[in-house]
Amino acid sequence: MGKTAPLVEQEQSVTAPPLDLHEEQGYFGPVPVLPVTETRNKFTPDLLQRVFNPWTSDKKEQLLSSVGNRLQLKPVCDDVAHQPSIKNIQNLKDLVQRLPSSTLQHLQEYTLFPMQLQLNNAKLGSEIKVELINGIRYVVEKTEILHLEQLFKLYVFVFLQIFDPSQPSMVASVSEELKLSVVQCATQVLRSTTVNVLDQMYQKENVPKLGQGIYICMQLLQTERLKALRLACVDNILVTCQVEDDTNFNDIVFRKQVGDLITLVVPGIIGGLCKVATGDYKVGHRLIQVLVRTPRQRQATDTEARGRRLPITATPLV
Repeated sequence: MGKTAPLVEQEQSVTAPPLDLHEEQGYFGPVPVLPVTETRNKFTPDLLQRVFNPWTSDKKEQLLSSVGNRLQLKPVCDDVAHQPSIKNIQNLKDLVQRLPSSTLQHLQEYTLFPMQLQLNNAKLGSEIKVELINGIRYVVEKTEILHLEQLFKLYVFVFLQIFDPSQPSMVASVSEELKLSVVQCATQVLRSTTVNVLDQMYQKENVPKLGQGIYICMQLLQTERLKALRLACVDNILVTCQVEDDTNFNDIVFRKQVGDLITLVVPGIIGGLCKVATGDYKVGHRLIQVLVRTPRQRQATDTEARGRRLPITATPLV
């Protein structure tokens, strides 16, 4: 019986067959999937070369870029998750500003998670919470909200930071800076939401969730004295009612959908705005201008929803 060549020599003499690769959608985009038999072997240089050879140079560059950005984010996000100091949060915000929007979109939930996690920490001070909420706003500003569940998860979560059912106004006794950051963040969440998700949002079953944000903004508008905060509240109401200056008024179906929903809460909005505009001479000229314009825009939306043109001679309600 002849001698058998060593096993190692036998493996070296066999030509490696082409890999049966197929692509699947991974966290960073399409990735090659190895057969089960190949994954049992070590990732030798030869194996890696056979994996990446079928890829185009653009795909290789995209993968390496995504992995590189992920590796940059990981230590910074870990620092915020374990020690939410102002420095660590600022490092995360700086990195978010440098990353491309397309890359950040893939890593949106990964980036938001440590900040949302720490906002549940009741021991955090107001200053840290302001930085965390501003960090969330930075991420949302550079990305899009693609799902209705994600929209309300962020929208409700942010407003809960200043919500206190034990108070007569339902607003917690926290700093003005925290209230301002919450309102600005909630407004940005709505602005970053795609049209398809907005179509799903303006349904009657969602009135309680949207009404909570509108109610808090109206309370802040009537009780707070910080002008920046009051202007931010009006801005939030304008965005919620879809009556900003840059709003697309050509989509008649969507305008009617928004008008039918907002009509349910418009009496409270108009009454609150009139009360603020006429009740305090120290309210400021800029705020009065915005308050006077808001009912006019709201009236235009209601009229559009009913398919009629608003007379040119129509005057503001205040």
